[in-house]
Amino acid sequence: MAASFSEQSGSEFSEALSSASWPGVEASSRQMSKRPLDASLPVTLINAPMMAWPEDLSSAASSTGFSLHAGCVVIQQGRIIDVSKTLPASLLLNHDNVSIITLPQNSILTPGLIDLQLNGAFGIDFNHASLKQVTSLLWQLPKYGITHAMATLISAPLTDMLCALQLLEEAASIWPDISFLDEMPETLASSEMLGIHLEGPFLNARFSGVHPLDALGAHSPCLTELKALLSPSVRMMTYAPERDVTGDMLQCLLSAGVTPMAGHCNPDPEQLRAMVKTGLRGVTHLFNAMPPFHHRNAGCLPEILLNPDLYATWIGDGEHVCHEAMRLVQAVKPNSRIALVSDAMALAGRQSGETFDFAGQSVTRIGNRVVNAAGQLAGSVLLLNEMVAFLAKAGWMPFEQAVYQASAIASDLIGESGRIGRIAPGLEASLVVWQADCYDILATWQRGELAYHRDNSIAGLQTSQSTSETVSRQNPLDFFQVSRASEEAVLASIS
Repeated sequence: MAASFSEQSGSEFSEALSSASWPGVEASSRQMSKRPLDASLPVTLINAPMMAWPEDLSSAASSTGFSLHAGCVVIQQGRIIDVSKTLPASLLLNHDNVSIITLPQNSILTPGLIDLQLNGAFGIDFNHASLKQVTSLLWQLPKYGITHAMATLISAPLTDMLCALQLLEEAASIWPDISFLDEMPETLASSEMLGIHLEGPFLNARFSGVHPLDALGAHSPCLTELKALLSPSVRMMTYAPERDVTGDMLQCLLSAGVTPMAGHCNPDPEQLRAMVKTGLRGVTHLFNAMPPFHHRNAGCLPEILLNPDLYATWIGDGEHVCHEAMRLVQAVKPNSRIALVSDAMALAGRQSGETFDFAGQSVTRIGNRVVNAAGQLAGSVLLLNEMVAFLAKAGWMPFEQAVYQASAIASDLIGESGRIGRIAPGLEASLVVWQADCYDILATWQRGELAYHRDNSIAGLQTSQSTSETVSRQNPLDFFQVSRASEEAVLASIS
C-alpha cells in the first residue's frame, strides 16, 4: 500500500514539498462586462423556438430557476450581446454581416453544462492521465453539452497528487492547443477546464468511501501539506471540517481563493454552522460519505438542508440518491442552493461489464453504476447531460430545473455567475441545443464558436454529410448558414 503523508520518508516528503512551490496567482473577478454591438464585426443570431430564460430576464418567474420560452440570442466575439423574445428588426436591417441560425421546432437552447466534479471519462482518470489524455477528454466533452468542467483529483499519496497537479497545470497552460495529439478530435472546439477540484486527502477515515485510507494524511493536517497542494488552478477543495479544529485550513483555502466544500465528513452541527459563517461554501455529493439521519441523533444533515447559505451538490444518476430523498431536499432547500454534479469516473462512456483500476482497486461498471469488489459505489458512469436527461425522463424534476442546477447554480457556487451559466447579456456564448423529445445533444457552442454539431440533426440549415466532412475549422458556422433567400424572407417579414 502507498505511504501516507506522515509515513513518507523525510527526504521524499521534503522533495515533494520543495517541488510544489506554486507561484502566487492574483485572484480575478472573472466577470464579463456587457459591451455594445460593434457594427464593424460579424454577428451571429440564434433564433430558438424554446430557450431557457433566467428568471430575472423572463416575465414568468419559475421555481425551477429557468423558464422555457421562445427567444433570440445575439452573439459577437464570443459573448452574448443581447437576448430578446423576437427577432431584433433593427439589427437585421442595419447590420450588414449577420449570420442567422434558426433552430428546429423540437429543440431547446440552454446554457452550456458546468460539471464541478469530474474524475474522468472515456477510460481516462485525471489522477493518472497523460497530457494527451487530459486534452482529448476536454475536447470530447462538447459532444455531451459540457462546456466547462472541473478536473477532480481524489485522495492519493502526496507525491502522486503533486504529479497529477503538475500535469493538469501543464494542460491548463496550453489549452486549447491540440497540435500534439495523434488524431484530430471529432469536435470543433474544446470544453474549458475551469480548474481543479481536490476531493481529499483531508477526509474523515470513517466516511472515506473508496478513497484509500492510507492516503488521507496525518490525523492533524499540516498546513505545509495543504499549501503544497494549492497549485494555481485549484479552485475547489472537499475536506472534513472536523479535522480542521482550529479553522486554519478554512482560512488557508479562502486566502488562496479556493472554494471550500465539506465532504466525506461528520462535523458537529454547531461547528458546521460556524464554518458556514466563516466562509465554508457548500457540501459535496449530498447524502453520500456522511452519516445518515437518525431521529435521536440527527447529525449534520439537518444543518446542511436547512442552512440557507450552504450549497449542496448531488449526484443525479438514480444510484447515489433515491427519488424520495431528493423530494425531501427540494421541499426544504432553496433550488438556488442545489447544484448537480456528475462525479463521473473513467468508466463513463464505456460499456457495462468493463473494469478499471480506480483509487487503487478494481471497479466494474454494471449498468449505470460502478462498484468495487465490496459492492461500494465508486463514482458515477453518467455524464452530466445524461443525468439531466434521466431526471427529466424519470419525472424527478422538470428538464429546465435540472439544467438550472447543472449550469446557473454551478456557476454561482464558484463565483462565475458573471461569466457563464446563463443565457444573458455580457456572458460567454457557451450554449447547447437539445432535442426536446429525448434530450439528446444536437449542437454545442463554446464562447460563440461551434464546438459540436450532430450531423444532419438540425433540419433546414443547409447541412449535409459531405459538408460536415470538409467544413473549415476556421469557419465552423458554415454548418448553420442559412441561404440568402431564407435571410431575405426573414427581413421581409419584419420590414
